[in-house]
Amino acid sequence: MIRMIKKNIIVILVCFILGAGCISCIRDKTEDKDSTKSYLAVFEDSKLRVPLDIYGTKFFYMEIENATANFYLYDFSDGKIEEVENVQKFALQGRSNVRIGSALYFYLSVYEEDDLENVLYVMDYEKKEMRVVCKNSYAKKLIPLIEMDGKLLALQGDVLGDGSINSFIEIVNEDGSVQLLTLQQDKLPLDSGDSRHIIYFDGNDQSLYSVESVTSDGSVRYYFAVYNQDFICTEVVEITDILRSYGINNNIGFFYVFGDFFCVADYSCNTIVCEKKDGKGNVILSGSNLEYAVNSCRGMDYEFFYVRNTNSIYRLNTKSGEMEMQNYHLENDISVIRYALSGEGNLLVVKRLIADNLKEERIYFIPYGTP
Repeated sequence: MIRMIKKNIIVILVCFILGAGCISCIRDKTEDKDSTKSYLAVFEDSKLRVPLDIYGTKFFYMEIENATANFYLYDFSDGKIEEVENVQKFALQGRSNVRIGSALYFYLSVYEEDDLENVLYVMDYEKKEMRVVCKNSYAKKLIPLIEMDGKLLALQGDVLGDGSINSFIEIVNEDGSVQLLTLQQDKLPLDSGDSRHIIYFDGNDQSLYSVESVTSDGSVRYYFAVYNQDFICTEVVEITDILRSYGINNNIGFFYVFGDFFCVADYSCNTIVCEKKDGKGNVILSGSNLEYAVNSCRGMDYEFFYVRNTNSIYRLNTKSGEMEMQNYHLENDISVIRYALSGEGNLLVVKRLIADNLKEERIYFIPYGTP
C-alpha cells in the first residue's frame, strides 16, 4: 500500500501541482492581436496550487501547505478572493471531477492512521461551501467520476486475495449511500480463465464508455467499449495496437470521450486524441507533453488541448472534427503554459514566466464563446 501511495503522490506532483501563493494587486483586461479579450490575474509563486474548475467567471482552486488543503474561489470579474474550506491530513487529489448543475463533485484522499481514506466532496457554487458526500477505504485512489442521466458514478477498485485489483462501478446517491452497478458485457473475447479489468471510464446522458483490458495467458489486449442507458454493451473497438504504438499501456491515467472522439493518456502525459470511425480508432493528434484542458461541463461543442511548457493550444470542434491551433497572444515571449481548464464557453490558461528570477504565475481567463 505504501508503494501505491508513493506512486500516486509522484503522479500528483508531476501532473497537477502548480506553483502558487497570494494574488497580487495586478488584475487587468487584455486583448491580443486577434482581438481575443481576456482577464489577467497575477499570483505570487510561493505555495502549491492545484486548479480545479471554472464556474462562470470564478476560478476554483486549492493551495496546499504542509498537510492542509485550503480551497478558494477567485472571481475574475471583480478580483475578489474567498476562502471556502480547508481539509486537514490531505494526501492526494485526482483530475476527475463532475459538474451537476451548480455542484462540483470530486474525490480527495486523506491520511487516516496508517492508510488513506477516499472522501467524496461536493462544492456548491451557489452557497459557496463544500461538504462531504461519502467516504471509503478502497485501495484505488484518484477515483474517476462521471455523470450519466443525472446519476453520479464512480469507478472504484479494491485488492483481491491474490493481490490483483478488482474494479467495479458504484452509483453514489445524493444522501451518500452507494449501490453496485453491473455492466452487461458479452462482446469482449473472453475465454475461461481470462480476466477482465475496467481501467477508466467516461460518459454522458446516453452512453457509458470504458477502456477495458483482457488478460489471457499473460498477454493483455485493450478495448474501447460503449454501453447504453441500460448498461448493456453495444460496441467494442480494440485499441491495443494504437496504445502500444504510442507507448500507452496499463498505466492509463486519463480517458475522455467527446462525441465520435476520445482521448487517452498515461501518467507521464503521453496523449493521443482519436476519432472512432468504422469500428476503428484513428489518431488525429498526439504528443509526449500533450494534455487535455479538463472540462467539468460535458457535451460542449469545443474541447481544448495544450502542450505543456509551450504556447501551443488546440481546439477540437466535436461536431465537425476540425482541430485548429489557437493563436492566443498571452505574453508568449516571456511565458509558457503550465495548465489549462475549460468550461461553459470559457478557457483558463495558467502560465509560468520563463525567466527564473521572475517568480509569478499569470492566469488568463478567456471567454471564447462561439466563434
